[in-house]
Amino acid sequence: MQTKLSQKATREPKHQFENLYSLLCNEVWLRVAHQSVSANAGRETAGIDGMTMSNFNGNLDRHLGELKADLGTRTFEPLPVDRAYVPKPNGKLRSLGMPALEDKLVQLACAKRLTAIYEQDFLACSDGYRPGRGALDAVRDLTFDLQYRRYGYLGAADIQGVFDHMDHAWLLDMLRVRIDDRTVLKLIRKWLKAGVLEVDGQVVHPETGTPQGGSLSPVLANGYLH
Repeated sequence: MQTKLSQKATREPKHQFENLYSLLCNEVWLRVAHQSVSANAGRETAGIDGMTMSNFNGNLDRHLGELKADLGTRTFEPLPVDRAYVPKPNGKLRSLGMPALEDKLVQLACAKRLTAIYEQDFLACSDGYRPGRGALDAVRDLTFDLQYRRYGYLGAADIQGVFDHMDHAWLLDMLRVRIDDRTVLKLIRKWLKAGVLEVDGQVVHPETGTPQGGSLSPVLANGYLH
C-alpha cells in the first residue's frame, strides 16, 4: 500500500487522497509502527498514560486489538504530551516531550502515510527530517558546489523554533491540498490541540506548533515549509 500511495502521488501531483484513515485502522500497519517504536524507544519511558513499552508488550495482541477498535469506532483520543526538562552543557534547560505510547504508534502510522504522499513533492535539495537523507547529505552537496561550481554568495539562516511556531490553520489548509479525508485531518488537528502537561501539573494548549516529540511533526514541518 505504501508503494501504491507513492506511485499515485507521483503520477498525479494534484490528486487529493481519500480514505487514508482506513489504513490507520489496519492492525498490520499498527504492528509495523509498534516494531519501529519498540526498536527506537526506551522500554521504560512512559508518557502521560503511564504505559511503558514493556507493559504494552506484555499483552501485545490485546493492546493492539483495543487500539484498532478505538480507531475503528472513532473513539481514539490523543493525550497531552508529558514535558520534562533536562540540563544542557551550557547551563540552560532542554525541553523534552514524551507522547503517550498509543499516540506514538498512531502518529507513526499516520506519518508513514503522509510521507509516502509528500515525499514525491519535496525538492531534491531538501535534506532535513526525510527518509534516507540528513545533514551530511547537505554538507556533501555544499562541499561539491563550493569546490567545483560558480557561486556569488553564501547565505546561512535559521528558522527559529520552527516546530513551535507553525500556524495550525495554515498547516491544515496546506494538508488539504493533497489530503481529502476529514477524519485524518480531524485526528491531526486533535494532536495539534492536545496540549502539553507541564512539570507544575498545568496542561498548556499552544495556539501554534506541532506535537513535541511526536513522530508526525517532521513530515508536517516539511510539508509546511514546502
